[in-house]
Amino acid sequence: MKLKIPISRLLLLSFLLLPFTLFSQDVLVGTTSYSIYAISDDGTTTIHSSTLGTRTTKGGQFGKTLIYHNDKLWGVAKIGGTNDEGIIFSLAIDGTGFTILHHFDGTNGGKPIDRVFAINNKIVGLTSEGGTSDKGVLFSMNEDGTGYSVLEEFSKVVGGSLSFENDQIWGVLSGEEEIFSIDADGNNYNEIDLTGFDDSASSGGGLKYINSKIYGTLSASSSNGSLFSIDTDGTNYSELADADSETNLESSPGFSLIASNSKVFGVTTSSDGTIFSMDVDGSNLAKLHDFVSGTGVNPASGLTEYDGKLWGITSGGGNNGEGVIFTIDTDGTNYSVEEHISESQIGGEVQGMPIIFSTETTWDGSSWTNGEPSAFKTIVIDSDFTPTSDFTCAALTITSGNSLNIASGRTITVQGDITNNGDGITGSGILVIDGFVNVTENLSINPTLSITSGNSLSISSGKALTLSGGLSSIGNGIGGSGSLLIDFDFTLSSDITFGDIGIASGHEINIPTGRTLTLQGDITNSGDGITGEGTLEIDANVEVVNAITVQGIVSITSGNQLTTNNNLTLEDGATLYHSSTGQISGNVNVKRTGETSNKIYNYWSVPVQEGAQASQVVDRDRYYYDEPSSTWQAFSGSVSVGQGIIATGAGTFTITGTPYADAVNVPVTSQSANATFKGYNLIGNVFLAPLDYDLFIADNGNITNGTLYFYEGNSDGTGAYTVVNSSNKLDIPSFQGFFVHVAADGNITFEHDQKQTEKSGSVYRKNQNTPFEKFTFEAISDLYSDKVVFLTGADFTDEDDYTFDAFKLNGSQALSLKFNRDETDYHTLALEKVDQYMLPITLAFDKTKTVNLELQEKQLLEDYEIYLFDKTNENKFNLNDEVVLTGEGTEEDRYEIHISKIIQTDPGNSDDIISSIDLEDEVETTISIVNSKILIDQISNGDIEIIVTTTLGTKLYQSQSKATGGKAEFNYSIPTNTPVIIQLLTSQKYYSYKVLINK
Repeated sequence: MKLKIPISRLLLLSFLLLPFTLFSQDVLVGTTSYSIYAISDDGTTTIHSSTLGTRTTKGGQFGKTLIYHNDKLWGVAKIGGTNDEGIIFSLAIDGTGFTILHHFDGTNGGKPIDRVFAINNKIVGLTSEGGTSDKGVLFSMNEDGTGYSVLEEFSKVVGGSLSFENDQIWGVLSGEEEIFSIDADGNNYNEIDLTGFDDSASSGGGLKYINSKIYGTLSASSSNGSLFSIDTDGTNYSELADADSETNLESSPGFSLIASNSKVFGVTTSSDGTIFSMDVDGSNLAKLHDFVSGTGVNPASGLTEYDGKLWGITSGGGNNGEGVIFTIDTDGTNYSVEEHISESQIGGEVQGMPIIFSTETTWDGSSWTNGEPSAFKTIVIDSDFTPTSDFTCAALTITSGNSLNIASGRTITVQGDITNNGDGITGSGILVIDGFVNVTENLSINPTLSITSGNSLSISSGKALTLSGGLSSIGNGIGGSGSLLIDFDFTLSSDITFGDIGIASGHEINIPTGRTLTLQGDITNSGDGITGEGTLEIDANVEVVNAITVQGIVSITSGNQLTTNNNLTLEDGATLYHSSTGQISGNVNVKRTGETSNKIYNYWSVPVQEGAQASQVVDRDRYYYDEPSSTWQAFSGSVSVGQGIIATGAGTFTITGTPYADAVNVPVTSQSANATFKGYNLIGNVFLAPLDYDLFIADNGNITNGTLYFYEGNSDGTGAYTVVNSSNKLDIPSFQGFFVHVAADGNITFEHDQKQTEKSGSVYRKNQNTPFEKFTFEAISDLYSDKVVFLTGADFTDEDDYTFDAFKLNGSQALSLKFNRDETDYHTLALEKVDQYMLPITLAFDKTKTVNLELQEKQLLEDYEIYLFDKTNENKFNLNDEVVLTGEGTEEDRYEIHISKIIQTDPGNSDDIISSIDLEDEVETTISIVNSKILIDQISNGDIEIIVTTTLGTKLYQSQSKATGGKAEFNYSIPTNTPVIIQLLTSQKYYSYKVLINK
């Protein structure tokens, strides 16, 4: 399986990183006036081009020769730049990174000549204009373009090709019959006058330093010219040969000469041209080749020697009539056309000899056969090799029985294919992949592997890559149709893509929160599986070959399938994200760890089709909610599809089954024996993926009011239902039980389209092992402090865990909102249980103690009054609307809460108010106000206390009395036309009433 690589990048790099090959190992790079081109076995490619309209930023009239230095190409353009006086530039061998390092200004140099030289980490060259005499300058510049300086100003015109020989730059003074030399630092400028020598009317081509002498060519008005040598101090001039019929050198010699094995070689330029040789002393002048049209005519440069042959280029002839690149043996035999030039492919007419790179060098045990490794060479390890310095290579081949050992502290960078027929890559250093690299044979890598940004490693079909030393940066990942074996504990530090992957025995892959491992091939696990809370993304049809566990997120992209072979376990906290077209085939083991405290209940469902037995929720109290009877019922046997359950002391358990492939309908009812409790049904998510709140409600809006209830509890037994609706949408997790309120009998429908396809960050969950924070309000009393505890609304982040709690409900206890009771200091605020449940309250606050308290179902409070009183500011807050309470630090004594049942607000003309209440089980008790006196009847003998306060909490009356004969009387006149609060306390009960006597 191959990684997806942008086609533009492939086209750009194909001629280099696959790698460059001419005769399978070499590449030529040259220039035309407006382009830079490369030729290899992979074809001819223009890697940089300019036109008249773009020469400001791209240059124009490029110098005839480039240089290769520090893994870059360097050159000049005679025109272009911001001043149109020429530029100095560099670019990568693949044509990328074209950078103008200097814009000539015409004053300090303009119109650079031919080429630059890399000398002592400086870029040095000459111009034909600029300086005091406007005849050109010698310049120097740092490699980053800074530090440009003029080293010498010329008073005579510099022309022809330049040479850097014997630590000096040599050139010809055009029309002056002189040559010159100058040190690279601008010192020791010297001119040599050739006018006094025979047959030297004018100077000719380039110069070459050979055997401590300077060799060159001359042209003359009366002859075809000659060849000469001269000492570097200007003495011992020698004319070596005339170009005439007697020597068979019948045309003018041109360009620079080269020397090899005591021979001098060159070309002539008139007519179609020839190739010649002579001994360095001028003897044995011989013509080696006559150029002819079909195989190339008109040499465009001198010769160069490479790989035991002479190479050259012509500007005419060949199949296209536009020149050829040729080779010839030094004895004149085996002339061969290596490339027929097409000007349309290289961007113009050739000029100058291309520079040639070998892309292969072999380590033979003691040295490299073809120069040191470079970014454009394939290295062949033909003997065990431990590098002593870092290097970069275009590709890597390891031969049978050998290995590349990257020692600690060393870094080796590979930009092309890795072929291993030996013992792989050993050591504890770093192997860097800096291209689209293929592993073409089985390979083990022990050093740390680092894949640079934007690049990837691909494993060929049927081949295996074993990583033992670790992964650091990962680029575009590791893919291909071969297999990858992770033989170390691996933690993702960035997102990554793998093809087929295996985990070796004793090891694991850790995906931290926020990281994604994308899998495009099958997975084999012999170790500890996949840990961490990040995402395992399935981006192909993937098969789980043997047992594996996943702790975080499994995300199946659209249209793909994960085949489990019954081998996949979703560990506690793991979640699956997928659409209806991205599915799981086969059973899945799903683990959940619940609270083990007997005080805390876990609200769950069973998100698989098979094996969903209640007995798997181990051995503590287990209940489902029976809506018709409004009670919690203990159960045994199977859990119904879509049924919500609660369990305490559950610990960790596993449910095994096949994810639901179809939509699921869960019956719900709206009728109840308890009318106030009508329509509340405990159901559960049937899918392994979280459900989108909006989609769930949209599919079920015909029978539900859009409100969901999630329970949250603490280890102390306190807790509350978080109300989720359109104002605070929270998606429904897998495995989650929750209440819905339905208005009519029917079905709650779970559809595949409701599933979340990716992590949204809004799924309901609570912090693991972190108690829920509470805010406390106290009702005023001198003897009793009645505390009401409200749970904060949950505000969760992506890092929160997936553990869900509830509080102990003791079987058939009526469902109620929990009010805290401390037996020692406090009494419970006594609302009837059903009414407590019907007060769903959302409370949230931040670190500055800002509290939002809102009653969300206000219509359920018709017989009650509830408000808050801020003693600090003496403000009363009506909770029919959202209120904001602020404070700093502990505010337990600042706010008071008042919840009172209204007995009667307008008795008319009667002085009597009588209300019947159930003060104790099965005993009807009356509280009466007769002639403004409080009378309690039908109460058990014992102490009873009355406290009367204003509605703002100011105490008006307090008295304690012993009931005698089932009656207690308090001699206190209730104020008229003013509402008051009567608090009634017995040894077992606490009641609060609001009373208003209108007169």
